[in-house]
Amino acid sequence: MFYAVFEHAHQLIAEEISAVDEKNEDQLEQLIEGCRIFIETISKENMYRILLVDGPSVLGWQIFRRFDKENSMKLLQNQIEQLQDKDILQQNSSIVMTHALSGAINELSIWVSEQNDKKKAIEKSMVVIEGIILGFKNPY
Repeated sequence: MFYAVFEHAHQLIAEEISAVDEKNEDQLEQLIEGCRIFIETISKENMYRILLVDGPSVLGWQIFRRFDKENSMKLLQNQIEQLQDKDILQQNSSIVMTHALSGAINELSIWVSEQNDKKKAIEKSMVVIEGIILGFKNPY
């Protein structure tokens, strides 16, 4: 039963990110805004609890990681690879870039959810996320 709740929460985030993608034609901005949406959505109390607290403890770490890899990380890696195909991002390993960005997003989501001023915490987090993404940008 919890797995269905967990899966539904992931679907809600994916839908919100997809809505951003439809509104913005700049793929680099889509990636940055998708990260913002993820952090904003997951830092809400019910989503934080389902996805980052109960998810790993109820489902177990291996199932939690597998689900993350097959969903959130897969979407993130696809976006990174599309940007690499257009020479917007460097031709480094998309898997390594995905893990680095996903780890930062997840950790910052936890941090944001623990802050009293979530709006300010999200803005601080996005400075870091944007710096990571722009650090992957192709200098040419």
